Amino acid sequence: MESGEKNRKNRAKPGKNEAETNTDTRTALILAAGELFAKQGFDGVSTRMIAEKAGVNLGAIHYHFGSKENLYLETFHAIAAEGKRLYLSEILETRGELLDTPQGKSEIVRDLVFRFFQDLFGSSRVEWKKRLIIQELFSPSPMMPALVETIMKSDSHELAAFYRDIRPESSQNEAYAWADLLYAQGFFYLMGKEPLGLLRGKRYMGTEFFHTVAITTARSMILLAGLPLPEDLAL
Repeated sequence: MESGEKNRKNRAKPGKNEAETNTDTRTALILAAGELFAKQGFDGVSTRMIAEKAGVNLGAIHYHFGSKENLYLETFHAIAAEGKRLYLSEILETRGELLDTPQGKSEIVRDLVFRFFQDLFGSSRVEWKKRLIIQELFSPSPMMPALVETIMKSDSHELAAFYRDIRPESSQNEAYAWADLLYAQGFFYLMGKEPLGLLRGKRYMGTEFFHTVAITTARSMILLAGLPLPEDLAL
């Protein structure tokens, strides 16, 4: 009787269940893969290297992701999930009433731009994630078409559609060019931060400077959309 009771207590001891273990393994693989991909590129990293860095069996990659290609995509999905609050849809979900007035639409643009630059230059986002984004933009991997389709496409179309809602007479090309003002500024400074720091001095490439860039970008986008500037962006 005592032996049976003891066995039941042992089985009841707390520990990680299978779901928690699987989540831990997936996370470890994504983090390990992301760091390696950021340093050596998609082609320069093998599944064995990823498994060794993550401290798991090689078969875990196939079990959780099916292939190196799928794991690469998942690293970007993880980055995108961190930046969910950057999306126009996220702002509209919480502050949809701003669509009712031109002033409100101006605030939407301002908030979107400020969130975008805060995420790129003022947040705690780890460096390998920034490097991986730069690398994919500068030297696209074979997975670029899938990344465009699953991550980038909807956000770009959403922002362009927002512009055409403000200016119905505009062309699709004009809407895309307007949306690209945000990405062009952000990714230019993301890629050029180090050389510009050497050119101007690193003290000029800090938080204050990127706040100024965000203000300038927001003003440009708001005025091009024919909207009134919010008081905090007034010239």
